[in-house]
Amino acid sequence: EHNERREYRLATKFRNLSGAKEERDRVSRICLDHVCRMSQRLGEAVEFSILTGGERWVLAEASPDRTLTVNTEFFRKSPLWSTASGRALMAWLETAAFQDILKTRRFPSGPEWLGFQTPAAVSRHLAEIRENSFAFIDKGEVVAIAAPVLDQGGRAWGALGTYLPKSRYTATRRREITRVLSESISSLRGDLFPPSRGGKNAA
Repeated sequence: EHNERREYRLATKFRNLSGAKEERDRVSRICLDHVCRMSQRLGEAVEFSILTGGERWVLAEASPDRTLTVNTEFFRKSPLWSTASGRALMAWLETAAFQDILKTRRFPSGPEWLGFQTPAAVSRHLAEIRENSFAFIDKGEVVAIAAPVLDQGGRAWGALGTYLPKSRYTATRRREITRVLSESISSLRGDLFPPSRGGKNAA
């Protein structure tokens, strides 16, 4: 089996979902509901993204002005390494999948890899994300924070994240964001992977 089929479990699971469009719609509604609630709690833009084919795709997003977007057929392709959500997704990849992304995204010559010149440097950064459970990116005027939504096997099913002007990013605000992000992911996982009748999480 080609590694790409193992690597991007969410895309395969989401797009197929037993071939039922109704189930895809159900999952999309769940993701959008949690994205919307988190955006309302924080008063910031929030998005849920997945990783497929070496690309990050935004599935659902919400902004403080209550603008909502969800698309179950065509995702919006977005940057990978240069985003907090992209790094959160990469941090839980298997080694072979990680190597595939470095190759297909022209590491280290690709523009998104600025500041990271060796695979070891990227690996160390991803290890820090796994240790902290959050990915942070400071882009000067904007700060982004994201964390993975892990499935029952500990794989990154997707990533939930937010971004805001650096002027609002105080130490107190950072603690609030990470707390709300953790609570939102826990609630989202509970809806995506509800306990089965036998007491174990559904597959």
